[in-house]
Amino acid sequence: MALWDEELSHVLKTYSLLSSSLTGGQLYKDTPPIRALALGQGKILAGTKHGEIVEIDRSGPIKLLVQVGHMTSHMFVGTPINNY
Repeated sequence: MALWDEELSHVLKTYSLLSSSLTGGQLYKDTPPIRALALGQGKILAGTKHGEIVEIDRSGPIKLLVQVGHMTSHMFVGTPINNY
């Protein structure tokens, strides 16, 4: 994952989303596809395709906040299928 400057002319910092680079927890798979990003107060929140949410401090440390989320094609028990 890369953090770019405002003009998107050069990369300010890169982050490796690997289980070995986390301060706690383990990713479903290393280098997961990113589905959502939020930036604010010196931190980046990233949501992965596998339902994890990681908090990335701009200085480098990466913490896994949510390990078991909802992945593509998951269905909730008790939810009528015709609502999809």
